[in-house]
Amino acid sequence: MSAAAGAEPRGPGRPRSRESWSAILDVTAELLERDGYLRLSLDTVAARAGVSKRTIYRWWPSKGALAIEAYLAVAADRLTVPDTGSLREDLERYARDFVGLLTETATARTVAGLVAASFDDPELARAFREDFLGGRRAAAGEIFERARERGELRADADIDTALDDFFAPLWYRALFTGAALDGPYAAVLADRLAAAYS
Repeated sequence: MSAAAGAEPRGPGRPRSRESWSAILDVTAELLERDGYLRLSLDTVAARAGVSKRTIYRWWPSKGALAIEAYLAVAADRLTVPDTGSLREDLERYARDFVGLLTETATARTVAGLVAASFDDPELARAFREDFLGGRRAAAGEIFERARERGELRADADIDTALDDFFAPLWYRALFTGAALDGPYAAVLADRLAAAYS
């Protein structure tokens, strides 16, 4: 995973060194994959990235903020919004990619840790909702918006509800039940949603 892909250094203070910024995000993603969010140590991130802990805090206000940005870089590498001209096909392709993100990376474990931490950290809770979850909803929302433009979506279809119906079973299986998350399930989910909203 290359954290620099499609991303630009941002934030207050001195401009980030691109190499240091990318190294920090790459190391963070690797440690999340290996250890999960709750065991993520900024001391270890700093040592492995070759920067000071102060540098990390200058660019990210908290461990949670860093973990979210590292996740977003991983997601950007793995998730693209398909545009096949078919609501059902687009939903299946995006669901398959999202299933891969949940099952082949530390995303589910990272989310569990972030949810736990966000109860005591209002700023982390906001960033989690707006950046971590909101970005995925906005991307998937494009699928439904394009379907509406093509006349493929029911006139009374509520896209926010459709997005809930898309993501909720995926997160529920990943975080709670341990039920199968695979290509066949992505196809079943796409079938159900296309039938419900077309």
